Amino acid sequence: MILALICCLTLFMGHTGAYSLLNDSCTFSSKKCNDLPSFASTALLSQRDVAYNATIDQQMTVGLNVSSTLFAPYGYTQKGLAYLNRALEVGYRSLLVDAYWSDEHTQWQLCPVELQDWNGEESAVRIADSSYTCQGNLSLSDIYGVLGQYISYTDTNIAANVITMRVSLHRAIGSKSSPQKPQSLSSELASYFTTKLYTPANLTSDRRQGIALDPYGHPSDKGYPTVHQFLFLSKKRLLISVSADNSTRYDFDSDSNVLFRPGFGVADPNDIELATTINTQECTDTQLGQLVQPNEHNDTKITASWRTIIETSNHTFTNSSLQRYVQCGYSPIINTPFDSEEDLVAPIEQTMWGWAPGQPDSNDTTTDIDASNSSSIPVSYNCAALDKDGWVVTNCYQEMVPLCRVENETYSFVAGNSSVRYFEGHGGCPEGTRFAVPRTALQNSVAAVTLADHLPLWVDLSSIAVDDCWVSGGAYSQCPYHVISHNRNNIGQLASAVVVAFVLLVVVFLLRLDAVPLRKNRNRWRRLMNKYSQVEYQGVPA
Repeated sequence: MILALICCLTLFMGHTGAYSLLNDSCTFSSKKCNDLPSFASTALLSQRDVAYNATIDQQMTVGLNVSSTLFAPYGYTQKGLAYLNRALEVGYRSLLVDAYWSDEHTQWQLCPVELQDWNGEESAVRIADSSYTCQGNLSLSDIYGVLGQYISYTDTNIAANVITMRVSLHRAIGSKSSPQKPQSLSSELASYFTTKLYTPANLTSDRRQGIALDPYGHPSDKGYPTVHQFLFLSKKRLLISVSADNSTRYDFDSDSNVLFRPGFGVADPNDIELATTINTQECTDTQLGQLVQPNEHNDTKITASWRTIIETSNHTFTNSSLQRYVQCGYSPIINTPFDSEEDLVAPIEQTMWGWAPGQPDSNDTTTDIDASNSSSIPVSYNCAALDKDGWVVTNCYQEMVPLCRVENETYSFVAGNSSVRYFEGHGGCPEGTRFAVPRTALQNSVAAVTLADHLPLWVDLSSIAVDDCWVSGGAYSQCPYHVISHNRNNIGQLASAVVVAFVLLVVVFLLRLDAVPLRKNRNRWRRLMNKYSQVEYQGVPA
């Protein structure tokens, strides 16, 4: 009986063991996200989650020009497509794609040059001073295929993300003029993306229903849905915008309800800014501070939708410039060829808008912001604080002032009234404010700039329930990706199991105790019967 109870307890505790969020978050990759450090995978997921109520147009994403970064060095071939798949896996969420109309083959091909041979073989093509390695029959549909497959196997709560694709259309070099109009892009989209494509018709409907918001969180006829609305309620994943050279004679009207066209303002390829020092000068501390109290005189360009910047040959991105563009709310597009697959990872690590470099790292106790009394307090490195370099993992039992957001104000943050432990963060905020975490890169920059003299500050972000699962909503918020809590919370579960086991043992003991008199009575009765039998036998006459 006791052995059975021990087995039951073992099974119970075995089912409540620690849950590895990172292993699950990388199951969509055959390589298990080997190229991304564990902290980067965790950081990407937590940044997506805190952006729950921010609109999709204000999200910072890292993108790449597929033609220049992948196809130029590796050829317009299946190998180049394989690198595109890896780029999606490590965290690139914005694609700039060039497609070329071939009159000869009536296809939107990826190779810039008209190919005479369409048998799928690789061939070197040289035009003027440029040379290309192209594979025949490689078309825009192949891009759709890679992207559609990625969306399919990441369509889970833990892996879903917002993706934008900007398609620029051209006429293939050497293509002969034809009276036939190019093929409509939307004709093939349904077979690749089913219901996951977000269309102009969807946006119009969202604006009409009042669920499209401006950067300050107010319903607007120029607004966009929140990340939560887009991914988990509408269950969308992808927006595609298109632009075209005049030479293509492309008919935009044929796609008007499916693809975003120039002038619509949604991820427009024509609106991408070139990287210069002027861009960051438009994002000064003074201008960031003005977002706290917006008015008609403030420059609203800093909160414009889909702010995107691409590097040029004269202004290539550096680690510091990438970080600054991100802090200013830009989504950078990499334009420099990648020399190796490992090079794909570096820009992702450098563009974490929330976490400080190398964070979150619960094993790094050097991030204690004030460890003067650390020897006398409990230890739990599962809470985040905003410091000058970003969010850092800190001991939840330390005392510091919380970051508080003024209610109904997107960019207005204040420091709390007093220093408290993380668990009392909500109580440390003044009336009319709430314990908060910045939800976008711009919000994070505004908080860091306007409250620089008060740093470090607790932010409403912790992994108390499950290691590596960073959630907002206070100390008792549960990880949304697994119903089973971490071993730290298994103390209560173990206590319950012990109580149940104790009760069972008491019941067994009482049953055994209750059985003893019965056995004694049974033995006594047997002795009496034996004695009676003997007396009866002896009393029979001979």
